[in-house]
Amino acid sequence: MQVSRKSKVAQVVGKELGNIMLEMFKQQGEGIVFTLQACTITSDLSLLRAYYTFFGSISREEMANLLENNIRVIRKKLSTKIKNEFRIMPEIRFIYDTATEEQNRIGNILKGL
Repeated sequence: MQVSRKSKVAQVVGKELGNIMLEMFKQQGEGIVFTLQACTITSDLSLLRAYYTFFGSISREEMANLLENNIRVIRKKLSTKIKNEFRIMPEIRFIYDTATEEQNRIGNILKGL
């Protein structure tokens, strides 16, 4: 039972977080395409891991700094959207998803064979 609640909560939170991120990057207008790949949440619902990729004119480090600098704003917006789901809002950690890069690298290796 706990697993299904955990996955459902992660899905709902991921959807809302994705909408918030879309809104945030639209307002900045820097030509960045941000994609939230997946969200996972710990069993005690205290930590949300958001896996993302992006395309744009900034580096991976600049994106990590941008997300870290705006984490309070993002968390506040998220808490207003899902206030009925949690007593305490989980901590959010953004993690760059390297799966796409790995797929491209492996594809290039296989093409070279």
